[in-house]
Amino acid sequence: MMIIPFLRTGPKAAILGGFLLHLVMGTLYTFGSLTVYLTSYLRVYDPTVTYNNTIVIYACTIAGQALLMFLGGKIELRVGPRAAAAIGSCCLVGAPLLSSMVTSLWAMTCTYGLLFGFGGGLTYTVPLVCGYRWEPERKGLVSGVILSGFGLSALVFNQIQSVLVNPHNLKPDVVYKNKRYFGPGPVTDAVPGLLVKLGLLYSLLCVTGTLLLQDPIYKKIEDGAEEEEEDKKERGCLSASSHYLDIVGAESTALVAAGDGPAHDSRVHKRDAPCEVAGGSSPLRRRGWEEEGAMEISTLEYQRLREDREPVGEGGKGREGGRGGVAVGNGGHKNGVGEEVKGGGRDLAGKEPRLGGTQVDKGSDKDVNGERARPGAEEEEEVEVSPSELVCLPQAWHVSLSFTLGALSGLVTLATYKSIGISTFLDDHFMSAVVGSVSSVANALGRIFWGWMSDRAGAYRTLYILCLCQAGFLFAWGLTVGAWKSRWLFALCVAGVAFSHGGNFAIYPALIATLFGKTNSAPNFGLIFLFYGLASLVGLSVLPWLSPELTPLCDVLGGIALTSAGSVWGLQAWYTPKLKAGGRHPLLR
Repeated sequence: MMIIPFLRTGPKAAILGGFLLHLVMGTLYTFGSLTVYLTSYLRVYDPTVTYNNTIVIYACTIAGQALLMFLGGKIELRVGPRAAAAIGSCCLVGAPLLSSMVTSLWAMTCTYGLLFGFGGGLTYTVPLVCGYRWEPERKGLVSGVILSGFGLSALVFNQIQSVLVNPHNLKPDVVYKNKRYFGPGPVTDAVPGLLVKLGLLYSLLCVTGTLLLQDPIYKKIEDGAEEEEEDKKERGCLSASSHYLDIVGAESTALVAAGDGPAHDSRVHKRDAPCEVAGGSSPLRRRGWEEEGAMEISTLEYQRLREDREPVGEGGKGREGGRGGVAVGNGGHKNGVGEEVKGGGRDLAGKEPRLGGTQVDKGSDKDVNGERARPGAEEEEEVEVSPSELVCLPQAWHVSLSFTLGALSGLVTLATYKSIGISTFLDDHFMSAVVGSVSSVANALGRIFWGWMSDRAGAYRTLYILCLCQAGFLFAWGLTVGAWKSRWLFALCVAGVAFSHGGNFAIYPALIATLFGKTNSAPNFGLIFLFYGLASLVGLSVLPWLSPELTPLCDVLGGIALTSAGSVWGLQAWYTPKLKAGGRHPLLR
């Protein structure tokens, strides 16, 4: 795919793009406000529909997101973040547009529920993984900033929905099974138009966010621009891309020496020369040029290029110089700039482990440069767990359980707070303008705060505090319509639950990348999110039926939050000591 120069971005732009995409996906949290209008609209065509029925739409959105999140991670690895985000955005935009044309509960479940969830699943991890590549040392903060868009979405779209559908703050005028609904009239008539306008706003945000996403391979090429200019003068290169092609040729030669690929000539190619190599199976292939000579490559190719440019053997200059050598077999070869590389240890095929950028000779405590290897270096080998290995690990299932228990209470709260509020003593505009807005800001700030805190205090300690805070707010929320009857305490408790709830989605992606590796972090989180989505589908469908009143519902949800804290303790107590063991990483045993 041809790269347009003005679309080249940096870390801040990529994170901003992720924020905009999650701002659209975060309209999931506006369902607590939208359900009043949507349910009343569906009741015009079927008077038996209730809030307990339409919560299935919300549950199916979560399930749809979970079902395709793994696929979204695999697509991102295959085609890159920009193309993967574009695919998911089509579903996000199409969901409200199609929903404006349906009038039945099940049709609305398929369009606004499943289709929107599919779009969220395909897009959710794409900007996160892209941000991790730009800022690998600050994964928690990156998660928090990008996912704050998910939380802030309700702040923006709750107001839009309320103004477009009920600008005069009309009160629900129909009571059915102790719940209040809007009857046929101006509010229900405005719902289809609202859905069309939402679709148009989503399209604008998705296009902008998608164009801002990009992997950091371009930054690495530009960092070595001065050295490339010197190389061109010395060797008479005709293209700024030739240095990159030389690296490709060196890598292919290394693979040949290892017996993993056919030989090919790493000669300098002209700018317009066809992308053909002898044998036709180079491990990296050109996909398109831009004016400075950089090229867009897939994430897998980018990861391989970064790994193979580590300072290995003699002549290696590392990543920053852009001309790292590669160790080959027992002999040697010339790298992409004509320097002789002597092979110490094994080749690029991974026959010997590369630890901290240093190759260690087998049976020796010294590296190939003659320096003594650090004691315990093998203990620091970075683990990379594939999705097929992940499903066999008890640690992964335990993480899934902790994640589900921690997030379920917040999901139910954010899906039911408005229907509960307007059915007791609160009006529509207060619920949208105050409760919805404050809880949205709290959700966004919680993602940033808890992500920042996990980088400093550790994920486990942070999760303990988070779960206890969430349980406390839930128990208090149950009293705000009874003994502590107060509209402001009602708003405060909902905001507190939202603040704690958002932290789960900032901490767990980073924790999963730390435990199971960054390379497959997107599909791995997709698998764990799949378990969470299916469990949430059951929980959201069952809990409101079992506890229709607020106080007993809050007691149940608070107990679930405390159980999540116990699950996190078990995860730390049972598995963390094993992670410090020597030898091969115990996650792969």
